[in-house]
Amino acid sequence: MRISEIKLPEYATFLNMPPGKEHYKLLGYLSTLCDNAEIFDIGTCLGYSALALAHNPTNKVLSFDITRIGSLPSADNIKYYLENVLTPEGKEKWGKRILASPLIFFDIAPHEGFLEYEFYSWLKENNYQGLLVCDDIHYFKEMTENFWNKVDAKHKLDATNVGHWSGTGLIYFTEKAAPSLIN
Repeated sequence: MRISEIKLPEYATFLNMPPGKEHYKLLGYLSTLCDNAEIFDIGTCLGYSALALAHNPTNKVLSFDITRIGSLPSADNIKYYLENVLTPEGKEKWGKRILASPLIFFDIAPHEGFLEYEFYSWLKENNYQGLLVCDDIHYFKEMTENFWNKVDAKHKLDATNVGHWSGTGLIYFTEKAAPSLIN
């Protein structure tokens, strides 16, 4: 099921906002760069990033959060989990699948940059070969200083102009993982 086919509540109209204001169209596009894959959405919140990532119906979106805010949008190819994949236990359980995923969207609170950098370092240490998309890289000073500025410049792209106004960062760990909008 494509995003355009899903009837959304009125308050969710931001899903259709233009790139540069919201990142959902970018996430939908990135989902089309892989087929029959597991895509990880770490930081479910309201579930709209998972919904955008579900744009390509051949993929399965696994969305994780540690709290549930309310009801979540559904699609046949989304599965929601109340689990912390960032803990040692979470990495033990989900690590192989995370590392095999061609696309990970990462948007967790409290946006201090420490957990983001730790996760990025774990991916790098474990030879991750995919694309990591990070939200809010500029809105919070701590995110910029403790995370985004520490990421290897040759493997990152600031995609805020086609992503979210608060800052969208793309980190590709190999040239093969660089999306076509980078090339």
